[in-house]
Amino acid sequence: MKERRSALFGVATTVLIAVCLLVPLGFRLMTNIEPFPAMLFPSGGQTVPVTGTEVFLRDIEVIGYKQTGQPQVISPSDVSRVMPEFSYIFAQVAGQDFGLDTTNRIAFNVKGLNETFTVPRHVPSDEARAQAKRWLKSRLQRLGLSTTRLAVRDTWLTIRYKTGQVVSKKVINEHIIQLD
Repeated sequence: MKERRSALFGVATTVLIAVCLLVPLGFRLMTNIEPFPAMLFPSGGQTVPVTGTEVFLRDIEVIGYKQTGQPQVISPSDVSRVMPEFSYIFAQVAGQDFGLDTTNRIAFNVKGLNETFTVPRHVPSDEARAQAKRWLKSRLQRLGLSTTRLAVRDTWLTIRYKTGQVVSKKVINEHIIQLD
């Protein structure tokens, strides 16, 4: 009689793995909020829109100001040695005003239900915000920029994916962070 080899995983294990992978992805797609912890690709739980030869991406830029008042884009590597030139983490940190945002509630829309929910959001303490301001000011000073303010700019980029050339950049939102 021939010995039968068992499968690597049983049905229950396969279902459990599928649930662990698909539930966070479904939550991300329905709410546009990234669950934690979750196993998602680095770009998050969404696809990147592509038409013909162009790719469309959202990007967050951090703008410092020279002593003359002229704006200068600050790269993630200018702010921290551990962040690569394009960093998803940097965009998230900058999008939260580097920990200075005091909004205590966040609203999100669940696409499938057409419903908006509001949930509490952690607000950093006064001391933590003061420490973040000191850290930001030291980075701006090291770059030779004004330490009184910086801007966070949300942009929509159109890029030719074969050459990497930025075809257009549209500013969606920009706000100033006062550091004094």
